[in-house]
Amino acid sequence: MIDAGADIIDIGGESTRPGAKSVTAEQEIDRVVPIIQQIAELGTPVSIDTSKPEVMQAAVDAGAQMINDVRALQQPGALQMAAKLGVAVCLMHMQGQPKNMQNASAISRCSDPG
Repeated sequence: MIDAGADIIDIGGESTRPGAKSVTAEQEIDRVVPIIQQIAELGTPVSIDTSKPEVMQAAVDAGAQMINDVRALQQPGALQMAAKLGVAVCLMHMQGQPKNMQNASAISRCSDPG
């Protein structure tokens, strides 16, 4: 990815695809920290894709320079952790949770105001 010109590498240890099951913070940390450490050594900025404050902390300690949170810092303690860490933050959004997000998907409509 770096050789192909990636400016930042986003690493995540828990899927948010529809129907995905959650993993513990420890499992997520075990999955992402070694990879973040290796990529950070190459000098390419790393983003951690997580919603868990404990993972945010471990990832930044390992060299991540940005938090990418699909739950927009809504998990308990996430906003406070992001503020404490002082790194860049990318706020994303999703409807519901991965295990049920497709059950009542909304249809969005655009209208022309003019």
